[in-house]
Amino acid sequence: MNDLLWVILLSLVPVSELRGALIYGVAKGLWMPLIVPLAIVFNIIGGILAYVFVRYIVGLFLHIGWFNRFWNHIVLRSQHKLHPAVEKYGVLGLILFVGIPLPGTGVYTAAIGSYALGFSFKRFLVASTLGVLMAAVIVTVILLSGKAAVVGFT
Repeated sequence: MNDLLWVILLSLVPVSELRGALIYGVAKGLWMPLIVPLAIVFNIIGGILAYVFVRYIVGLFLHIGWFNRFWNHIVLRSQHKLHPAVEKYGVLGLILFVGIPLPGTGVYTAAIGSYALGFSFKRFLVASTLGVLMAAVIVTVILLSGKAAVVGFT
């Protein structure tokens, strides 16, 4: 499969998101000015799809017992992760939650938590977009620093 397609797919996968996509792209020697915008755009699209899915589709399945229990677990976990940041910093907390590249943070958890905490789609979209941009800057700087260190030692 084409490496650029992998960058796109990894940007859309909740576990890897933008972070994994950029790491993959750098590992494959892809051109950073191409993969960074690709990863940003498709990670934002993934967040939008997640929010829309949560808002309009999930409710259709909540009458199924096992799905309802599973979904409540996911929502409570997302709320638990996101609520302290939002409680302390408001929308900035959501931006930081998406933007600081730590395990368990990102647009997918933010989409579920944002919906559960009553964020409008517009507020989620602005905050998640700014968060993805922040994550892109952080991860790109780390990757470029590491790349420079590796090149310097060879």
